[in-house]
Amino acid sequence: MGKPIWDEFPEGIGQPFYHAYYKAAAEQHPIQLEEYYPPWDRWFENRIYPSPEGLTIFFQDITDRKRAELALRDSEQYLRTILDAEPACVKVITADGILKAVNAAGLAIIEADTIEQALGQCIFPLIDPAHRQEFLKFTKAAVAGKASILEFEGTGLKGTRRWLESHAVPLTIPGDASPYVLAVTRDVSDRKRAEAELKQLNAELEQRVANRTADLSKANDRLQTELMERDRAETALQQSEAQFRSAFDNAPIGLALVGLGGRWLRVNAALSDIVGYSAPELLETSFQTITYPDDLQTDLGYVQQLLNGDIRHYEMEKRYFHKQGHAVWVQLNVSLVRDRRGQPLYFISQIQDITTRREVERMKREFISLISHELRTPLTAIRGSLGILATGALHQHPERAQRMLEIATIDTERLVRLVNETLDLERLESGRVSLVKEICNADALMQRSVEVMGSLAQKATITLAIAPTTAQVWGSADHIIQTLTNLLSNAIKFSPPQTMVSLSAAQQGEFVVFQVRDQGRGIPANQLESIFGRFQQVDASDSRQKGGTGLGLAICRSIVQQHGGKIWVESDLNQGSCFYLTLPVPPENALWQLNKS
Repeated sequence: MGKPIWDEFPEGIGQPFYHAYYKAAAEQHPIQLEEYYPPWDRWFENRIYPSPEGLTIFFQDITDRKRAELALRDSEQYLRTILDAEPACVKVITADGILKAVNAAGLAIIEADTIEQALGQCIFPLIDPAHRQEFLKFTKAAVAGKASILEFEGTGLKGTRRWLESHAVPLTIPGDASPYVLAVTRDVSDRKRAEAELKQLNAELEQRVANRTADLSKANDRLQTELMERDRAETALQQSEAQFRSAFDNAPIGLALVGLGGRWLRVNAALSDIVGYSAPELLETSFQTITYPDDLQTDLGYVQQLLNGDIRHYEMEKRYFHKQGHAVWVQLNVSLVRDRRGQPLYFISQIQDITTRREVERMKREFISLISHELRTPLTAIRGSLGILATGALHQHPERAQRMLEIATIDTERLVRLVNETLDLERLESGRVSLVKEICNADALMQRSVEVMGSLAQKATITLAIAPTTAQVWGSADHIIQTLTNLLSNAIKFSPPQTMVSLSAAQQGEFVVFQVRDQGRGIPANQLESIFGRFQQVDASDSRQKGGTGLGLAICRSIVQQHGGKIWVESDLNQGSCFYLTLPVPPENALWQLNKS
């Protein structure tokens, strides 16, 4: 007693409690705070009441509560990450259909732009009126404790109609007596359409069989009475078979009769075109021989279900090996033909080439992601410049304010160009669009790039440094700036505060070598090449913590390669990274034209 508290607890000097005590004493205002105390590895709640005679301090150890809060938060985030990765819609609703929780896939099916737009809404109006009463019974059954499955048709908030399959079970939430339903819903529209189409095809086939049976019956009747009628019936039958063969052989999609062991019994020209093998070559082999290994077990599983009588038909997307060695994606529909006694005879397969469709879908997904990524950088620069102006901090510096406006204007114009040119990027990679190249001053390109990223660097307390150069390059200025700003943006994001990111360029032979060097965390050796692929990142958590989609370096490589250059990175863990890219120097005829003008 009577001693200064810091004589007893010298390890507390400089801790938040230390500063809070002095602040309370100086300002004579009570202070309440919760802080972590490293020397004891504990959390404490402090209530400090000052008086002229000193401080009255109440301590309470809240370590267990804080750790429980952190564990709960981590658990909730872990669960949310798992649910959002699930491709099916996972949702929680009340007994009267009010949406209480939903994952990302569910938002897509509901067609809600935000989670706020969806939560609290009743989903019953989204159910097709023809299925609504059935859905209400389905929900009540789940609330009553009976797990159930229902197929129904619904309409999203934006008008898209879908067939859905929902599995529901009752859900109890601790501390909440209200009944809830946990439902997992999948979009089965494609399957329903395929079932309808196959049903129609089966009906047509059955009708044709019925018609032919009737014809044969009449022919047999006539055969008993008149030889001439028999000859006419035989002729008609031959013509019908010829028409069937013609329809089979000339169908626009692949058709095949397949033996029970998988051997091709009959194939048409369309199937030969799809897989590159002639009909005689196919008839010497089986479908297993040309099926992609990863798809074979699924296919054989369906075949066994057909033979067992568990299903009448199946459909799947699979890959065949083309004769030239590459994989061909197809939509496969298979049914089994049985004799009158129910014994299996052969399979009828319909094969449609969907390689182009899948490639278009892939390009569409990558294209949308690419646009989203590339708009962010110039918008960040514009927002940074205008944000500084909006604070009023430059009222006394009109020259700097004017420069900020100029930067915002320049980047606005560049943003418009980027939108148009990004839309051409896929065509550029395929060689259908050529870059408009000109003589560019490397120093000016670097200056422009640093100006664009200045506000981002300032916010991150990163210093951007440029090594002066007189080198010139031959290329598209906007695309080169786009590449440099992408590299600078990455360097800033992954560099610790109060460090430097340097940018330099020097001519080496027929190329100018640009370098972007940082003092960041570095890149593992086994990822020095893979990070230039699409949707690749050093750490999967970077997308969430740092922003971005993993497209930036893929875009940089595409642009550099279109210029005839190369891009690579050298790095040591915790030692920083240096990205290199080469661009050609101007051709002599371009320099001659420039000097002449």
